Amino acid sequence: MNDNELREKNINNLRNLFKLMGAQKQVSKKNTNLYFSKTWPNRFWMPYDYEISDLKDLIKINNHKNKIISLWENNKDIFTEANNELISKEYTVLFEQIGMYLNMNELDINLNKDLEVKQVHSKEDIELWTKIASLSFSYKIDSEIIYKVSKDSNINLLLAYKENIPVGTALLYKNSSVMGIHLVGVLQKYRKQGIADNIMKRAISISKEKRIDFMVLQASMLGLGIYEELGFKKSFVLKNYQKKEIK
Repeated sequence: MNDNELREKNINNLRNLFKLMGAQKQVSKKNTNLYFSKTWPNRFWMPYDYEISDLKDLIKINNHKNKIISLWENNKDIFTEANNELISKEYTVLFEQIGMYLNMNELDINLNKDLEVKQVHSKEDIELWTKIASLSFSYKIDSEIIYKVSKDSNINLLLAYKENIPVGTALLYKNSSVMGIHLVGVLQKYRKQGIADNIMKRAISISKEKRIDFMVLQASMLGLGIYEELGFKKSFVLKNYQKKEIK
């Protein structure tokens, strides 16, 4: 699989996860499918191979919703023009992520057995998972949405413990022959103790058991070093915009 194919699978893994979370279809004038989340995670999405006309339609729809619009570079000129269009409409970059991928075919994993990482299934455990994830990211994650997606056979929820205390989370989503890892979070007081590294290794182990060759993710700057140490390679920049102010 080449870099362009992996970039498309990475973006579509995220887009399809948001659809699973309840994102609804919005059709533009060109009949290109756009999607938006009524609640968390508060996103608007264009097709992978979006055009400027798609973005302009999306900006009009978003005028009174103030949801996040994400851009990725699959065409340099369109990416630049789209960035300029958003800035001209008083959008600002809320945060940036780095799309990354990992070829797992020749990867050996050694888990730290002092840090337990469990898969969770019950509603009670999912509510606990949601609480830890919300605290880790400092924003509220909808437990009903997480419980709903947990019923999908392609979803795995991981909850990490240290000395029987829940301290970290991750969500795995298998889609289109790759495994996406999302919502990797650790409570602030437990960071820099190898917990995120162990969560990732458990996620990789599960993916290898499922015979997945590639894992994909969108890294924050906070997690970039951990992923690079594990062998993830940078693929693209994902910029997330929000309107400065609703008028």
